[in-house]
Amino acid sequence: MGLFSKHVGRGPTKARTTIDGNLVVVLLRDGMTTAEKSLVRAGKEAEVQQLRRAFQETMEGELVDTVERLTHGTVSAFMSVNHSDPDVAAEIFVMDRSVISADGAPAE
Repeated sequence: MGLFSKHVGRGPTKARTTIDGNLVVVLLRDGMTTAEKSLVRAGKEAEVQQLRRAFQETMEGELVDTVERLTHGTVSAFMSVNHSDPDVAAEIFVMDRSVISADGAPAE
C-alpha cells in the first residue's frame, strides 16, 4: 500500500494478497482519492480509469520489482484493473514458477 501512497498521495485503506502457485493477486479497496470520487459522480468514470491506468503504467516497474524481491521469483506478466463502484482494484502478477508462501514453504 505504501507504493500507492508514494505515487498518488494516499493509498487504499484495505489490501489483501493471495498467493497460489505462480499467481500473486493483490486486492485493494477504497483507493480512490476524493477528486477521483467527485469525477466519477460527475460522469467522468472513463477519465478516472484512464488516469488510473497511467498511474499503474508509471508504477509497474516498482510494483514488479517489489513482488520479485518479496517472492524471490520473476514476474512474467503483470495486469492491473480498477473498478469504481465498489472502489476495488486488483494487481495481478503471474510468476515464472511457484513462489514461496509467507511460511517459507513452496506454494502449492
